[in-house]
Amino acid sequence: MKKTNDTSLVILGVLPFAAATSKVYYAFWTALVLTAVVVTASLVAGAVKHLIRGRAGLLVHAAVGAGLTAVSGMLLQAYVPEAAAGIGVYLSFMAVNVLVFAVSEASAENTLKASVKNAAVCAGMGSGVLLLAAVVRELLRYGTLFAGFGGGEGAVIFGDWFTGVEFAGTAAGTLILFGLAAAAVQKIVGTIRAKQRKRMILHEMIASDCHPDLVIDAITGKTVRRTTAAMLAQRRLMNEANAENDADENEADAELESLEEDAGYADAENDTAGAESGKANAENESGEVEAE
Repeated sequence: MKKTNDTSLVILGVLPFAAATSKVYYAFWTALVLTAVVVTASLVAGAVKHLIRGRAGLLVHAAVGAGLTAVSGMLLQAYVPEAAAGIGVYLSFMAVNVLVFAVSEASAENTLKASVKNAAVCAGMGSGVLLLAAVVRELLRYGTLFAGFGGGEGAVIFGDWFTGVEFAGTAAGTLILFGLAAAAVQKIVGTIRAKQRKRMILHEMIASDCHPDLVIDAITGKTVRRTTAAMLAQRRLMNEANAENDADENEADAELESLEEDAGYADAENDTAGAESGKANAENESGEVEAE
């Protein structure tokens, strides 16, 4: 399967919701619903993909996404009517969102866990783009942040002198700010992935003993410098040599004690033999006296 650019899919997927980013409040609920729909749809489609083969899985994914979108819209209208009114008809675009198809196709050959993880990453990137664009738009258009949360007017960033930038509220301004936000997120994600690749390459070099300065210690398993590893190895050899010397000394002491015990036994035997010899001499002398 041809590898797809995740960032391009995210931009295409969340582009229909760019108009709903006039305030962070609307973007927050849009991102929340988007993440829930995409991840849940991927979870359901991944769970039944062993029953439905081929392109039919995309239809299941789209059907699940449409049902979840309808349920999300009803929940927003029931519990958060202000957010539902601010998002408007753009919520319906989620049912046919290209991100749903992209995530389904990208994860068609993966396991359920990988499919859900891929969907969560894409949805998270899309939510970040929406929120970032909403922060910039609300700040430039109204001079506030987080207006609508808790029914309040939000934090006033600029004073009464600020009249707002009308361009930030137009369609062209929305697309430009949205593109800048997407570029910023892409740069951040690219930087993170580049660091991850560097760490992987560094780990492979160290594991294969190809790094000029670093090496994995054979005993602790930690990454240390070669000089440190050499010092540790020398220290271990010295400890082993000292342990062997101590063992040899203990063995020699044990042999010496054994020899001393054997000498004590020999002396005791000699004393016993002398006593028996004296007794025999006494008996001989007594016999000679009786004979006389």
